Amino acid sequence: MANAKETTNSIDAVIENNENNVNVAEEPKQVPRPFVVWVVDGTEHRLKLTTAWIQRLEQQFGKSLMLAVTEDGIPATSVILPILQAALQKYNHGMKSNVVEDMLDKYIDGGKTIFDLLTEVIYPLMYDAGFFTKAMLEAMTADMAEMDQMM
Repeated sequence: MANAKETTNSIDAVIENNENNVNVAEEPKQVPRPFVVWVVDGTEHRLKLTTAWIQRLEQQFGKSLMLAVTEDGIPATSVILPILQAALQKYNHGMKSNVVEDMLDKYIDGGKTIFDLLTEVIYPLMYDAGFFTKAMLEAMTADMAEMDQMM
């Protein structure tokens, strides 16, 4: 019968051997970008959702930002505009809602759609803020592309 020290050493040896031979497939870590770029009428605007603005949005919506964006399929303009306004504040402090409304009008007048806005701006903002995984972002973007083609 092996003594306690030999048993412990053999267990340690098995653990070390297993640790050295285990290949764990890990999803790449989410690396947020410093900002998302929204191009409106040829001008690039930097957007970033900060925790402080996320909290304000959630208070305004009366629910989590995740639910506000995802629960009804395509978020209403009354959800999209405050998100854009909040995300513009970090790099464009003091941006008023009427200016953001005009920006959205110019974006749409430039040939873009709400589907484009969701896939190019809103969903990447949510990803960078930690709400979506990369797989979720890709799935939602694919869903929007499919819906856009059906319309």
